Amino acid sequence: MNRRRTAAFSLAAIVTLAIFLTWQRLEYIDYCKETSHDTYIWAVIEDSRGKHLAIETQDAKTWEELRKVHENKTRVYIGGIIQEYGNKWGFRFRPDTITLSPSPPKETQATIEQLSWNMSYWRSKGLVYIDSKVTEIHITLVVSNSTKT
Repeated sequence: MNRRRTAAFSLAAIVTLAIFLTWQRLEYIDYCKETSHDTYIWAVIEDSRGKHLAIETQDAKTWEELRKVHENKTRVYIGGIIQEYGNKWGFRFRPDTITLSPSPPKETQATIEQLSWNMSYWRSKGLVYIDSKVTEIHITLVVSNSTKT
């Protein structure tokens, strides 16, 4: 009887662990789809509903503002012009239009899901903003070891 109880408990623990690990992996895959990006310099923003979006900019001033928001753990409206993109949401902010604002017009404020659900409406607004916090900053250095002979 004791062996059966131990075997049943062990089996239940293994099944529970397998389910948990599968769930964790699926969450990670979903997160990767949310934060798809093209460049080596990018940040991840999180909206008020906990959804994530990668943003990219080559503008040094904007990048410094994003870094400060991340460092200070503050919320700010981050926006730009929407363009279609191959991530979970089907859009991103055009990198050359990324801007931060303490208080943009209400009619230009949305969540990531709202922008995704009706891109044509939000695209007609021009610059649109997401109430965000910067959760990640990424700078990948690419080192080339090329020797000329």
